[in-house]
Amino acid sequence: MKNNENNENRINKSMSVFICCVLIALPLMSIFLFIVVQNIFLKIVFGVTSILFVGFSLIVFGIEIGENYKKRKFVITSEDYSKIAFKFYDEMDKELSKLVYPDGQNQIYIIIKSLVKLDKVIYKYKYVKKERCKVLFDLYCDIYQKIKLGFYSDRMLIEILIGEEYSFDKDYAWFVLAYIQMNIENNKFNLYENDNSMKQLSFWVDQLNNKFKLSIENKELLNKNIGDEEYGRVPNKPIFVEGNNQELFYFVRLRTIDNERVDVSKIGTMKIDGISGEVDIIEINYKGKCEQLYVCPYSILSEKSSPRGLVLISIDSYFEDLRKMIKN
Repeated sequence: MKNNENNENRINKSMSVFICCVLIALPLMSIFLFIVVQNIFLKIVFGVTSILFVGFSLIVFGIEIGENYKKRKFVITSEDYSKIAFKFYDEMDKELSKLVYPDGQNQIYIIIKSLVKLDKVIYKYKYVKKERCKVLFDLYCDIYQKIKLGFYSDRMLIEILIGEEYSFDKDYAWFVLAYIQMNIENNKFNLYENDNSMKQLSFWVDQLNNKFKLSIENKELLNKNIGDEEYGRVPNKPIFVEGNNQELFYFVRLRTIDNERVDVSKIGTMKIDGISGEVDIIEINYKGKCEQLYVCPYSILSEKSSPRGLVLISIDSYFEDLRKMIKN
């Protein structure tokens, strides 16, 4: 990474030197010809040309000086990213940092540099201030915790990203969420080493948007089979939940009549006529019993009911139980 950056800097410096030489040579040549030639008409031509070249050169030099100032002030080098990553990692709560950034300082380096690249690509920024790194770092930590909590669906996370706290536009919000999800799956995934990574990210964003469209198509099926004895127990009457996070959150709240937890494992998926997307086949075990439930994660909202013989505890009750477990 550093070699590529150094090569790019060398090329830029060589181009700058070449342009400077041309800008100095042209006015000097015009002035020389103005002095040497005897013809009055040519003297006037070379005199005017000299003035124009000098003025043009001064403007270009002014722009170049301004650009160099911006680069020194705003361009973040690999060394800067390393220092920023070390600082942020050092300031974090150690238990939280191990949870959010299992690959440590190196992962923070990858995340910040990738999100800065995303800023530049989506918003067409030429430079990103170093202060922006702190915003992006806090953003990743916040969204990571919300994803892991399980309660937040993709739609909820997008609403947070475009809301008052972050004020991102919707397209950018989808890219940010997609990158965070991909980095959680592979903490070495970055956006700056090759163009293919941006294509992968765009594909993931398309998948998220497609899933959202399929969820809207299932709107009329929501709550339709609640109370039916076959609800959740046959493929064509699945439990509708808002995405995979909400599916996990549904099952951590599912209890037996005696308020015992159930063991859950996903054993497959299937397509059902009349239902957009796929239906997950879930195996649950409790009290020596083994049953299959059917859940569709393509929904704009999550149903709040449970199949016959089981109980879905409230969100407040779940978090109260969680608090008790943490205290104990």
